[in-house]
Amino acid sequence: MSRFADRLLDWLSPPAALLGESEDPAVAEARIRREVRAIEIRARTALRERMTGDFRSAFRGRGLEFASIRAYTPGDEVRLIDWNVTARRGAPYVKEFVEERERTLLIVLDVSPSGAFGTTGRSVRRFAVEVAGLLGFSAAASNDRVGAIAFSDRTEYLLQPARGDAHVLRLLHDLLHLRPRGGGSDLGGALEHAARTLRGGSIVAVISDFQGDAAEAGDWQPALRRLAVAHDVLALHVHDPAQARLPDDGLLTIEDAESGRVVTVDPAAIGDDFAREDARRGQAVRRLLRASGADYLSLPSDAPAAPALARLFRLRTQRR
Repeated sequence: MSRFADRLLDWLSPPAALLGESEDPAVAEARIRREVRAIEIRARTALRERMTGDFRSAFRGRGLEFASIRAYTPGDEVRLIDWNVTARRGAPYVKEFVEERERTLLIVLDVSPSGAFGTTGRSVRRFAVEVAGLLGFSAAASNDRVGAIAFSDRTEYLLQPARGDAHVLRLLHDLLHLRPRGGGSDLGGALEHAARTLRGGSIVAVISDFQGDAAEAGDWQPALRRLAVAHDVLALHVHDPAQARLPDDGLLTIEDAESGRVVTVDPAAIGDDFAREDARRGQAVRRLLRASGADYLSLPSDAPAAPALARLFRLRTQRR
């Protein structure tokens, strides 16, 4: 087996500490608490430096809520007159409304086997958890509620929406502890679950590597379209740049993490075709996501996510 194949097996196989196969529970808990703290520090630094106010302004509230009654002034719309108060006081009064800013952020996180890949010092799944933390703390800073669905080919984890930094810390802790049982990815099922449980005007952040035949086939597209009618949907494509290329290091035997298929390939012969096919599949998934009404953003794991998210939020604000 080639040196690259050895490295590939390491990348595709989560370390024993992540799987909890041999680590003492107390040691594992201490390690995860350290990881949660590290994610929190990076997220808060990013919020201070780049994202202050961007998340809050990028999404509308659910609508308008009543604020107060005041005396009518010339130019006020007639439809805002409160006729009951006007009759009691003998002079015209109008209702004032403010935009209702409380929202719910639902993080829909892909924890299927392909997320175990990683060449940048962290797996794609670990990077996805960091992105979830960044979004969660952004929402908490806006006093919005945060909930989560983690999925593979089944629902692996649910967290009901609630407010506060402590709730986001619990989410990170649970996601880092999570040991997914599924062997594939059912994005459509996760989106259907989200649609059943959310109230209108929520924010749905789908964080996935969008790997596998099902992703390109777009079986999930009808569910995403229905979700995007009533909610703001972000499709955040987390990926490792090394997934798009095959190093020329002799014959490789590769097992697909999602389907279990095993193939032997010669990178020297198919490397360019592999890169083109990866680009084609990525473009196909991106078109499906955008056609479904989602804002798409590519997030490579070798770069910080905050600057790209901040740019997306500013673009959303400008479009409003």
